[in-house]
Amino acid sequence: MLSICEKCLVEDKLIEYVRNNGMILNHCETCGAVNVYAIDLYNDVVFMQAVRSLTRLNYNEWDYNTHWGGVNPSQLIWNDRPFFSNNFYKNDDTADEIIEFIFYEAYYEPEKGVSLFYGYGPDGLPAGFYWSIKNSHNGRLSKLKASISTKNYLTALSIIQEVVENAIANLTVEVTDLFLHRARIGFAEQGYDGLIGSR
Repeated sequence: MLSICEKCLVEDKLIEYVRNNGMILNHCETCGAVNVYAIDLYNDVVFMQAVRSLTRLNYNEWDYNTHWGGVNPSQLIWNDRPFFSNNFYKNDDTADEIIEFIFYEAYYEPEKGVSLFYGYGPDGLPAGFYWSIKNSHNGRLSKLKASISTKNYLTALSIIQEVVENAIANLTVEVTDLFLHRARIGFAEQGYDGLIGSR
């Protein structure tokens, strides 16, 4: 078993995943924490794909692709430490094994996992690169946002429904009886007191 526990992590969604899907472990061999929720990385594909998804969310491909001047994904995670805690890195060999395991496969078919690299065209040349999802810009959504600031927002409902219906096939992937969503839709801060809770 190669464990990753809640104390190995600093990223909230990964911590939540481990708490909801892990088991209580007396001692985490990775970070040394005791009586914590943990998962076995070798038997948890969802966790591995979540880390890869967060990498795609937060980083441009040229940050982690050596062909575009970046460092390899494993080195990027070592340098920036966006997902794992300082305790995780205390055991260099185990931390290295975990990070290498997560980023070993560069390309996945869309229905099988999260690809980190855009790939090559039929001519054998690089076909392009991925922008970080977090920093991506959708012109159609920007125009829609601008139009509903001056018009009745209900008139935009049919446009929004069309966008969602066209995108839904690309948002959901079935993996061993689970549904993984490639995008998270939410809001940055609460807009109405009492809707979710008060600040």
